[in-house]
Amino acid sequence: METKTLVPNELIFKEGDLSNEAYRLLSGSVEISIAVDGRKVVLAQLAPGDIFGEMAMIDEHPRSATAMALVDAEVEVMTPEDFNACIIQDPATLTPYLASFFERLRTANNRLRVELRHNDATRQTSSHLERARMPVPAGATSSVARPRRDQPTPAVAPVATSRRVLLKLNNPQVPTRQGEPAAIEVTKFPFRIGREEHRSVPSVFSTNDYVLKDEQPYQVSRNHCSIECEGDHLFVRDRGSMVGTIVNGISLGAGQNCLTADLTPGENTLVLGVDTSPFRFVIEVQ
Repeated sequence: METKTLVPNELIFKEGDLSNEAYRLLSGSVEISIAVDGRKVVLAQLAPGDIFGEMAMIDEHPRSATAMALVDAEVEVMTPEDFNACIIQDPATLTPYLASFFERLRTANNRLRVELRHNDATRQTSSHLERARMPVPAGATSSVARPRRDQPTPAVAPVATSRRVLLKLNNPQVPTRQGEPAAIEVTKFPFRIGREEHRSVPSVFSTNDYVLKDEQPYQVSRNHCSIECEGDHLFVRDRGSMVGTIVNGISLGAGQNCLTADLTPGENTLVLGVDTSPFRFVIEVQ
């Protein structure tokens, strides 16, 4: 595989391009964005170790976003031919790429589950409305079922992603991975949070930026949640956790029919697991 050196503001690929390489960021920072009504909307700000552009190796569709170096950077370039060769000759090289594929699969699966529940709730509501239109027998009452909440919370005041975002552990008794600070500044998006795995080799099933220790019965899932940005606002996304995520009192998770909650300027509360979970954080947006 070849590596490529980039200068600030250099385009790696543009939305609509026809290319099929994937990239691993070795140094520097890369911005992922899309064009909406003639303006740039930033979807991610990547840090060393992150993978991007990998879906181009699977399908033949044009690039769905633009990737640009923010500072001097270096990337590893993976072609489909490189990928196939690594499967036979050096499968360990594929670990970060496979982890990225699985992350995308989890996200798509969670969205599909929420969408299916939304459609089911809509059908149930339509059925109730049809019955409500029919004459009601004397002495009886009728009611229309309220649809279940399955969409992200309404947008609140925009948050500029140039602001500082601090993740603070709100319970000093919670153990983190050795050397993991209790309070850190989030400088990349998405910023993924999950449970430590006891493995001697890297896992293709997890890709986390902040790791917590937990024991059964688990509150923290292997891939729990992430802090993300889209355009001018920040939000938390549940990544398919087993028992859910709570942001500012809002329960997230596929079982809750809501996967995301926006972050507001100032202090936001984050709980991994149920209400009584010790894994409590403050996300401060300055």
